[in-house]
Amino acid sequence: MDAFSTLPDFGAPFSDGTVQGFAPYGNGPFAVLPAGIALASVGGQLAFALNMIRRADQADATGNYAVMDVQLADDVPLDAALTLARALRPDATVVPATIDLGFARLVSGGGDSAFPDDMTKPVSFGTPAAGGPHWEHRLDLTSGELIKGALLKRAAFFTVRLEYTVVGVTPLASVQTDFVPAVLVDALLSGGTGRTIAVPDLLKRLMDGPSQLKVTGSAAPDRLAQIMADRLCAAFGTFVPATGAFDPPTFGFASALPRDPVSWDLNAAVAVPRAYVFQIDLLDALKAVPDPATLVHEIPIPALDLGFREIVVGANLPPTRIGVPAIGARITMPAAPPDRPNAINRTVTLTAPNDQARLALQVGPDEPLDYTVTGFALVAAGSSVHQLSGAPRPFGGEWLHLEASDLPVAFAHLTASDRLLKLATIAGALTYSLDGKPATQAIMLKTGAADVAVAIPVAAQNASIALTATATDGAKAQIGPLAPGVIRLDLASFPGYGPHRIAVGCTFAGTEPPLTVELQTEDGSRQGSVTLVPAAPSAAWGYVATSPFHAGYRYRKQGGTWSAVLPPNQSLNLKPDGSHAG
Repeated sequence: MDAFSTLPDFGAPFSDGTVQGFAPYGNGPFAVLPAGIALASVGGQLAFALNMIRRADQADATGNYAVMDVQLADDVPLDAALTLARALRPDATVVPATIDLGFARLVSGGGDSAFPDDMTKPVSFGTPAAGGPHWEHRLDLTSGELIKGALLKRAAFFTVRLEYTVVGVTPLASVQTDFVPAVLVDALLSGGTGRTIAVPDLLKRLMDGPSQLKVTGSAAPDRLAQIMADRLCAAFGTFVPATGAFDPPTFGFASALPRDPVSWDLNAAVAVPRAYVFQIDLLDALKAVPDPATLVHEIPIPALDLGFREIVVGANLPPTRIGVPAIGARITMPAAPPDRPNAINRTVTLTAPNDQARLALQVGPDEPLDYTVTGFALVAAGSSVHQLSGAPRPFGGEWLHLEASDLPVAFAHLTASDRLLKLATIAGALTYSLDGKPATQAIMLKTGAADVAVAIPVAAQNASIALTATATDGAKAQIGPLAPGVIRLDLASFPGYGPHRIAVGCTFAGTEPPLTVELQTEDGSRQGSVTLVPAAPSAAWGYVATSPFHAGYRYRKQGGTWSAVLPPNQSLNLKPDGSHAG
């Protein structure tokens, strides 16, 4: 499979003013951008919690703080997008565009200067999930009280800003560019503040045709600027939070960039990030909660014994994970005689859904809380069981948040929409090899269990997911093989679902009478007819399939016998007597 075949093609956008998306670079599904982002609903409850942590024996921010936990969901107009995509490719399917990296921040109604810094600082999303971004924000207790007061009084005095990227294939042009990365980037950043630049500013400076960039070939200035901006950000930049809460998306560039000349063929496919921004009225969404006090959780922590320090260990892990019976971290500290003659070696295991644990360590009275953390995971896929460790890294302080890079596993996130699971269950498996041995992890999605995250060892090879959708009447549809990642299944994921247009034609010799053909959907919900004559030997008939499992059609010469079911992507070629011409 081509590495780019399932990525959106940024050179092939489609839109009707409301729907926005991109055709695939290859034969994959069309990617649709969100029309909006809102609070997710889990089990009928809005996925928002404000946890107020209070420790009586520790008056500072180490023992007293707040954590705002928010799960977001994107609103993607899949059916409207499918109609547009089918006009471009008759067998098209559509999926929500996958959010790659992103940040969230609170924004005051009067500007971010009205809030404490810890409230307005951008916080990165957790690992990409199927339902949408997961945002966990640790706050000073005072800031937590401000948010708590706003919730209880239903005072919508702040909103939420999201900045995120989607990865796709850059547009192409028959152009070669030659430049020295350090020299070109320095010129593009000149006059700005530091090593960051907003995307609109980067595009403008590239459209001005910097002298440090030699161009061979021809392309429209705006297209050339977009391609170069995409590729520069992918090759040398990092997506960073915008300086202000109302500034455009921003990329940062390291101070040490290559000083050797490079030559780029802009007609070669390259995966690049594109940045987008959304604003959410979070408190307005929470007005639907009958009692806002249920969103606030007061969590008192018992006092520690004298001589002990506590580490709070947490991670942004998917709660519905499978294939990983145990995951957590090992905390080690070398001996520090004479106060602490023995080394510390402790293990903490994280348990869904909170994935947070507290570890009390007995240390010297003046000893800094510096330690080494090593993430671990026990991975079980069928009969294959492996205990894996990540790379150790030094850390310090009472609040330890495990990053994805600390763990020896990644996750493939799969979810199926409610409307799909009303018609079918999804079953299949993740397969991979580790240390030369094959492993298989079964996967099941059904009503009440529509979301799952499957653990994959970082060192795994040839990982692939294959699924089968089985309708309630036993009809089946295959899905995949798919590369692990964020996989969101919906009716629109199947080529049989949605609008179809059947081309009907007849090979008249020129003297035959008119031919009237009746057509009917496989489920009998819609019928129609077309009449063909030698002067107009072709026509079209359209219908919408509400089930991907029974999406075909039948035909007959007027008054005749219905044919067998034909697939929705098959045109109808007839002889003058109404029989099939092949």
